[in-house]
Amino acid sequence: MTKGLKKFRPFQSWQFEEHAEWLAAMSRTGWHYKGQDFIGLQHFEHGAPAELEYCWDKAPRASEEGVRYRKRQWSDLLIVVLLLLALLSARDALRAQSRVRALAQSA
Repeated sequence: MTKGLKKFRPFQSWQFEEHAEWLAAMSRTGWHYKGQDFIGLQHFEHGAPAELEYCWDKAPRASEEGVRYRKRQWSDLLIVVLLLLALLSARDALRAQSRVRALAQSA
C-alpha cells in the first residue's frame, strides 16, 4: 500500500514556474504529485525519488474535459456552501430553542 500526503499550497497563474519547481523538489524526495482538489490541497503519493519536470498545459479553456472539470468544481463548491448554510441554520435553531427554554424557566 502506498502512502499519501496532502499539502495546502494554493497558487496563481503567474506562479506556475515556482510551483513546478516546488513539485519537482517534492518528487526528488519521493513525493509524486497526483492532483489537486478544488480548495487547493495538493495530493502526493510516496514512491522512489525521481527527477521529474512539471509544467501546465495551457490548452484552450473550451475543451470538453475542462468544461466538465469546472462544472464538477462548481458543484462541489455548491455542496460545501449548502452544507455550511445547513450547519449555520441548525446552530441558530438550537440557540433559539435555548432562549425559549431560558425564558420559560424564568417565567
